[in-house]
Amino acid sequence: MTTRRLQVLSWALLFLSPLFLPVFVLLTYVRARGDRSQRILVIPQLTRVGDLVCATPVFRSLKKQFPGVHVTVLISKKVGGILKNNPRVDEVLYLEDYKQSFLALVVLVAWKRFDIGISLSGTFFANILCFYGCIPLRVKLKQRHIPWGERFSNWMTNVKVAYEEGEYIPDFYAKLLAPIGVMSYEALKEVFVRDEDRKVISHLLSEAPTELLVGLSLSAGNAVKEWGDDRFFKLAEALIADYGATILVIGGQNECERIDAFIARSNHQDRYIKACTCTLEELPALMERLDLYVAVDTGPIHIAHALKVPLIDIVGPVNYTELSPRGERCVLVKPDPPVEPTIFAFREPGDPSLTKRALDNTQSLRVLESAITLLKETGILYGRS
Repeated sequence: MTTRRLQVLSWALLFLSPLFLPVFVLLTYVRARGDRSQRILVIPQLTRVGDLVCATPVFRSLKKQFPGVHVTVLISKKVGGILKNNPRVDEVLYLEDYKQSFLALVVLVAWKRFDIGISLSGTFFANILCFYGCIPLRVKLKQRHIPWGERFSNWMTNVKVAYEEGEYIPDFYAKLLAPIGVMSYEALKEVFVRDEDRKVISHLLSEAPTELLVGLSLSAGNAVKEWGDDRFFKLAEALIADYGATILVIGGQNECERIDAFIARSNHQDRYIKACTCTLEELPALMERLDLYVAVDTGPIHIAHALKVPLIDIVGPVNYTELSPRGERCVLVKPDPPVEPTIFAFREPGDPSLTKRALDNTQSLRVLESAITLLKETGILYGRS
């Protein structure tokens, strides 16, 4: 089902909901009184790798608080590889499997008899699905800048937790889980690696010098956040020339030509490894081999964070207080001079000219200096800890 058709059907269901309200109220009341094992449906942001990795503390906390709980997550197949190895998730529903009929997904959710529905991004779609799925307790994030669909459908959710712009979202999830009785929460991301994926990556790296292995990602999920291949190239060449680094250029299968062109510019092509054929399931096995990862604020940076890989996050125009990694092995390189952020978790983008200025104000030399400092502090340069 196209996004347009999904929106149209969601609005239709919203306008029809008053007609069916007594039936749904009765069904949810009866189901809330049932004595059954707890079943929870979690709906994160459907298509973003980084947001899904940032949601993994939710799954762990639910399992810790309710050991017998059955956790189901609804996502897109685009990001499904991140959860295939996660033992905290019992079941994954893929939106694409119901692309021909959103109503079939609604019926499935109702048939599965979930006790709790949690919408981590608070969308119009999630409001409709949890209401028509007759889930008794429906918890959602409520944002300040509310799209019209969400505004008109918020009454369908019986617990709303306000998100204040600028809050660190992995920490905010503790507030979101508190109404369902989750008292123990820690914002530690989790990504799990399979042995068979490690074997694939070992083969990829088998003939490469990996005394100092630095990963770079040229692209971003949102193209306006990209730092630029020229700046990344200056950084890579300096790491090779001064520290003998091997550069692993990471990207999707649609980026192989771009990565080829990037590597072809160098006189040290033997110090580069192209990594554009890995699946999303294999990516964590690749990331855990890195001594350092450098990228803009995008999905793989959160995989590196979960695996405790030293990382440089080129913040650029992003509001870094919301999702950017935190911790001793993370360095956020911000624009200098500072520029007002224009990309937010739950808001429309700001002035495009400020977006460009933020990227232009982040120079390769500053990123290189930050990388060397981090490598020394973690003991990777001049002897490993």
